[in-house]
Amino acid sequence: MIKQTQDAPSNFLWLNMALDIVTASPTPWNAPDIMEELKTKAPDIDTMYSERRKNMAKFREKDRDYCTRALSAVATAYRPLLDRELEAILNLPPEVDLTTLIEGILSPFLKLYKDKGSKSRRVYFVHLSAKDFIRRGLNAPGMRVEHSIMTIRCLDIMRETFQGASSALPVDYAAIFWIKHLSELNGDDEGGAISKAINFLRKDSVRWLEVLDSWNLLSEALAMIAKLDLAPTEQARKSSDIDTQKLRQTVQDVSRFLKVHWLWKSTSTWEEGSQTEDDKNSRINPSNSLLFYPSRTALRQEQLKEHFKWLAAAPIINLSDTASRESLHAMRHPDWVRGCTFSLDGRMVASASDDRRVRLWDVETGKLQHVLEGFTGYVYSVAISKSGPNGHALLAAFESKAIRVWELYTGRMVTILKDGVDTEDVAERTDKADNEGDKSEGESDEIVQNFDVAGISITQDGARLAAATRKQVIVWETDSFKATVWEDEEGSDKFLQRVVFSQEGRLLASSAGSQITVWDAITGKVARRLPKCRPRPPDEALEDSQDELDEEEQDKAAGHSGAIDGLAFSPGAKFLASGSDDHTARIWDVETGTTLAVLRYHGSHVNSVSFSADGIYLATGSTDETIGIWKQQTSGDWSCGPGHTKEVRCVAISEGGETIASASSDGVICLWDGVTGIRQRTMDQGHNRSVTALVFSQDGTRLVSASSDNHACVWEVGVKKKGLMHRLEGHEDWIRAVAVSPNMSLVATGSDDKTVRVWDISAAEAKEAGKEDEAERSVPCRVFKGHTDWVYSVAFSPDGLHLASAGDDRHVMIWDLEGQGDKATPDKNLGNNAMSDLIRGLVFSTDGGSVLTVGTSMVVMVWNPNVPEQEPCLLQVENRSDFKSMQIRKDHPNVLLNESGAWPFELDVAAMGNAAAGTLQCPRRDVPPPWSPVSVIDDGRWITWDNDKVIFLPTEFQPASSSSYQVQGHSVVIGTESGQVLLFRLEREHRARTSSPA
Repeated sequence: MIKQTQDAPSNFLWLNMALDIVTASPTPWNAPDIMEELKTKAPDIDTMYSERRKNMAKFREKDRDYCTRALSAVATAYRPLLDRELEAILNLPPEVDLTTLIEGILSPFLKLYKDKGSKSRRVYFVHLSAKDFIRRGLNAPGMRVEHSIMTIRCLDIMRETFQGASSALPVDYAAIFWIKHLSELNGDDEGGAISKAINFLRKDSVRWLEVLDSWNLLSEALAMIAKLDLAPTEQARKSSDIDTQKLRQTVQDVSRFLKVHWLWKSTSTWEEGSQTEDDKNSRINPSNSLLFYPSRTALRQEQLKEHFKWLAAAPIINLSDTASRESLHAMRHPDWVRGCTFSLDGRMVASASDDRRVRLWDVETGKLQHVLEGFTGYVYSVAISKSGPNGHALLAAFESKAIRVWELYTGRMVTILKDGVDTEDVAERTDKADNEGDKSEGESDEIVQNFDVAGISITQDGARLAAATRKQVIVWETDSFKATVWEDEEGSDKFLQRVVFSQEGRLLASSAGSQITVWDAITGKVARRLPKCRPRPPDEALEDSQDELDEEEQDKAAGHSGAIDGLAFSPGAKFLASGSDDHTARIWDVETGTTLAVLRYHGSHVNSVSFSADGIYLATGSTDETIGIWKQQTSGDWSCGPGHTKEVRCVAISEGGETIASASSDGVICLWDGVTGIRQRTMDQGHNRSVTALVFSQDGTRLVSASSDNHACVWEVGVKKKGLMHRLEGHEDWIRAVAVSPNMSLVATGSDDKTVRVWDISAAEAKEAGKEDEAERSVPCRVFKGHTDWVYSVAFSPDGLHLASAGDDRHVMIWDLEGQGDKATPDKNLGNNAMSDLIRGLVFSTDGGSVLTVGTSMVVMVWNPNVPEQEPCLLQVENRSDFKSMQIRKDHPNVLLNESGAWPFELDVAAMGNAAAGTLQCPRRDVPPPWSPVSVIDDGRWITWDNDKVIFLPTEFQPASSSSYQVQGHSVVIGTESGQVLLFRLEREHRARTSSPA
């Protein structure tokens, strides 16, 4: 035996395996013969492994299958698996014992070692050569199959765990490594791994990210997603497989979400010492971030309801600064970029620059693909077709005196059009054109005389190219570049500015001055002019000719009053959008030629308009450095406006909750549906400076706004309502406070000019009919003097007979509203100058017997107007919360409401009515009242429900100011610095909350 051992192959591993075979033999006395037989049958390590694997043939087929699957899984895994992880991946029947399988059958290949970090054991190959042997046996196609199997099992393990089917399944390996297995498939998906991955990412990616987040592995997740993002991208370029394309889109959506979540998590504000370190890390988890991910993304639409079943309405999130900040690529130019466009297949971007070049960029990588040169001046614009005469997409770009045309993907120059004629490219085509007389001498001269390019457009099929040149539209058939001249002799006498084909190429629109001509692109004939009448006459002419029309209808009928710089057809060419130097955009009905909407928002020229692919949205770009996004509510209804672009300074909710109002620092007011959060209307004609206060009338039909422009406005609320009804002018400084009387006949305002004014709205409306003189239409008001400093708050008594006002002079003044005329002093003056607290809010108790105020130190005081010059009674509470607005409902007289929700202390109305100077104890509630369970706390960072923290607001979605949020019942409205207005409406029935960020 010693001799046989000495003569064995000089490989310790081979010898060790041979001795194991001898030891396992039932006839050890035959050891020399066994050794000789092994040297013959298995002279090297690979054949030895083969022999050992053949020994498995004596087992039943299903046992052999268990062994094969175990070896393949361990060989494919990216790290040694725990025994419980391997059990889960193999999904063995409960009667099969993995330890027996490994130690009894697979011992030549696998070993179990105790894992120091857990109570489990870890599965290793006995030697790296064993792993190499198994992997070589699988070969490349087999390895892809195994990666597919591993992907599917990892996804199944996670889904079963997330759905609660099995809490005992180990998800560690599955959660971390399934992406790496998927990325190895190279587009091959025989086992359905790609389709399962798509389904998992759409439905469970947020729960998956929460698992990784709990292990502090989000940075690793970013790297894994990036790798998976690249893999399907490469596959998609080589494959037309629908699942591969879907995977690519889904991965990119998840990747963007993860990046934004990581940003929010890392940049959220933190108040030192207020919570534990664990709270810091958990305050924003992926499900919380899902609430603030753009609403139109598939990821949010698919998973939001699963994570927030208790949320009746989630905020509508637009592409915020944080989301848009994630630019895919920055493509640099040495000079101004005047135009850019996507290729219609989405693979390329073309840019036109003042450096006299057109550049082509790869959308996926951002890398420069090609530079098109030859221009002698600035390149103003570029247009791309989907196809062309030879099946090749075309790119056309122009400078002032020439148009150049290339094949998009080959970069081959097709032609140069100067003076309207084809001057380059194939000589035989020029010769053919000369011989066949494609263009008469007179026609050529006409083109030469008028060729000064202002705009171009190309049909999607690449069959025709059009240019706006002075007073002519020139259209070329691109197979021969034969030119045809179109001229609207009855149109505007201004030079043409823009030209655009409809999507299907059936129509063409051109603009000259303030008029649009729509052409039949097949016949070259004028189909209609917009507006149908002649361009807008001088304002004086309008007065006489259109007296019978209201102002809005006159404006629609007259058309633009400035040159039109932007044109775009909607998909299907039902609508045409135009942008003008008159600071407006318009939506036209192409069939009837009527204006459907005048879009007012921008403060300067509107020089670019573009419809979204589905035709629901319109983007308008302006030289005021803003972009407006407009949504079509119903077919042809674009009346809601673009929303806020400046920070939201204040918000209000109507008493019934049907309508939300918001106002921004530029004076724009928006109305929103209080149930869905959808914007209904934008009103920008009232104020030119920041709005300081918003108040609804009790029935929700009127809204009153106050502003630092020294004006207040009364608005009629509703999509089809009048809007601005009254402008209240008279204050000489900022208006900071406003209130509406219970019967809605009076409006009170308080100002930095130290006066209070009471405006008689009902009297103004009664005498307004038939009055045309501005003075006769003004709103009568009474001026109340007495304050010696700024007035911050005003409030009517429940019966509407008295008004209270207060502010920085520390006095509460009561004004009797019976009678007529101004008042030089208040009817009652409560307080004294020795008080340290500046008053910021006040409200009458429901019986009118007391006035409650809150000051800058957050102390709530009670005043009794029936005791002359009484000192206030201090409400003693356990702690103080920051608020300024105050409201008490008739049906709940013991609850004080403010912008943060229900004040957590009980009011005793009877005790307040009898209170004298001193203190009055207010007991604290354990939970908010059931009809108002929601609150905003921690300076606008948290939304709570029954005092449980349920939603954390990332920094950019926190209120822009202390007056930029409002709680009412089950609803929370937040106005942000970026101009977004967010509605959170919680279910009225209190359910168990299955997801919370805290």
